[in-house]
Amino acid sequence: MRRLGMFFVIATLALGVSTATAETSTSTLLAMVYVRQDTAVTVSADPLNFGTVNSDQNKSGQTTLHVTCSPGGRPYEIEADSGLHPDGTNRRMLALHGSDHMYYYLFTDTINLEYFGPGSGIPGIGTGSEQLFTIGAVVPNHSGIASDDYSDTVVITVTFTL
Repeated sequence: MRRLGMFFVIATLALGVSTATAETSTSTLLAMVYVRQDTAVTVSADPLNFGTVNSDQNKSGQTTLHVTCSPGGRPYEIEADSGLHPDGTNRRMLALHGSDHMYYYLFTDTINLEYFGPGSGIPGIGTGSEQLFTIGAVVPNHSGIASDDYSDTVVITVTFTL
């Protein structure tokens, strides 16, 4: 027992001596931070109303998307989902008073050539101000469906790069 006590005392003295003879060295620390400006993106869409449609005729329509991405200069892409009642990748409106469906299609242009849906977005560059995008739409003829009000909801998503 006595040897352990002496070892403890010697170890304590050795540590005390070591601290007293230590050298001091200094250095600098480089501190950096990136401050990102607040980025705001808003999107809204005017209603798309085809009006009254004869079941044996195609009916065209259009709507406008309003996108604001600030600060300006940030690239973004606008995408549309398949709606609430899709049949595969095809959008359908559901009858208000029944179970009939009516197909319809959205396009990124007013001449209805460029499909607007999952995987085919609209690229843009934010300006800090509202930008307008016209979306074309078509309801093809639907012979044999019931007279009713048909509707669907499509989610529009804007993804921007910081």
